[in-house]
Amino acid sequence: MSNFDIITCLHCGTDNRVAAVKLAVAKCGTCQMPFPNNTLYQILEIDSKASDKQIKEAYRKLAMKWHPDKHPDNTVVATAHFKRINNAYSVLSDSTTRVQYDQTLFNQSRTDYSETYKNQSNPADGHSSASASTGETEDPFDVYLEQLYSHAFDLAFSHNKNRAHIISILLSKGCPQHIAKTIAKLSVKKRRQIVSKAAVKPLIKSIIGFGIGGGITYFTYSAASLSGGYYLISYGPMFYGLIQFLFAMRLFVFGKLPSSR
Repeated sequence: MSNFDIITCLHCGTDNRVAAVKLAVAKCGTCQMPFPNNTLYQILEIDSKASDKQIKEAYRKLAMKWHPDKHPDNTVVATAHFKRINNAYSVLSDSTTRVQYDQTLFNQSRTDYSETYKNQSNPADGHSSASASTGETEDPFDVYLEQLYSHAFDLAFSHNKNRAHIISILLSKGCPQHIAKTIAKLSVKKRRQIVSKAAVKPLIKSIIGFGIGGGITYFTYSAASLSGGYYLISYGPMFYGLIQFLFAMRLFVFGKLPSSR
């Protein structure tokens, strides 16, 4: 996939070489007019939270609508639209370039906030912060992602929420769907790794319990077989081993931490 695309300006007809992920802020090099329907989501007439399926459906619909063969009397404009539609789909259908594009959109939409943040952090104003004194400023998009990750991990670890539930909560907070899916997947995966590791300890205890109980039962049974006396079935250690085994299996299968009371 090319990192640059040739975009035809719908105002003056000039072809422009534009970085795909910078289309949101790009202007025509000749007439300096911004490209209409500037965002790739607007080009495909979809919401920024659209799923992969919705993106594909929108692309097929618009590609059929603006195919140059269907506009023999106005092929220049139709071709320009068709190229923009293909460019939008090439970026949004790939998870990596879509994340990069979303970051561009996010940074652009937070320009005013970033300027305010920088002014408040300027030592000349007498209100310098720790980050300003070291010459470092936080990226608003990174702060936003960090907040989403923190919230998702809290839902996964503290509240035992599954992936679907975490995705729905992140979407309600305005998180794009593909980012919400990635964050939820990582959160649940991390939780399962931790609880699976935690399950090793009760599994070892269950083996020890079964071993002690079974060993006592076996030796007393062997002695009783020789002497004709009674033998002892050691229920206690084996029952303890069974409880620990079930607890370990619960962690392995469901990957959930015990609910806090």
